[in-house]
Amino acid sequence: MLLPLLPSHLGVYRKGGHFVKLRHFPLAYVLAALNALAEIGESFDATKMTPKELVERISKLGVNYEEAHAKDMARLENSNFFLANFDPADFSYGIASGAVVHKSTGAKLDGGEGVPSAKDLDGADKAALQGYGRPYVDGKPGGVYYRYPRSPQPLPLLGSSVACCSSLPASGCTSA
Repeated sequence: MLLPLLPSHLGVYRKGGHFVKLRHFPLAYVLAALNALAEIGESFDATKMTPKELVERISKLGVNYEEAHAKDMARLENSNFFLANFDPADFSYGIASGAVVHKSTGAKLDGGEGVPSAKDLDGADKAALQGYGRPYVDGKPGGVYYRYPRSPQPLPLLGSSVACCSSLPASGCTSA
């Protein structure tokens, strides 16, 4: 799931439904675990382990899952705060505990005439915020054909300055 989180997804996250412990493994944790295993020349069959067993095994290498998960969640929340700069003026209603509410007062609306359901609001928000650059016909994404693709080449390694700055002029790259 990529940031920014839609308002409905942020609500699910705050209730513990997204990025759940032992289902979400931060990239920094995975890389640290793989590096620790590579340093000692060891591997094991993680496919036969539960997530809890996997984390316990990796913790013996000095890689702390709880710390990595907490740090990743703090990073996610901070990033989402800055990226999800939705203007409240763009919304007509709010959703709290699955109920449609007045966006300013928080008062629950009874769903009378002219008041959409929470599900309808969620769908309308998703449609309004879609930014894939694809044309939509009758509410469905259309295909795109690009005549001049780049030549195939290996992708840069994650964390390398090439991966971070390949689209910036040399003077604009601050990655080490």
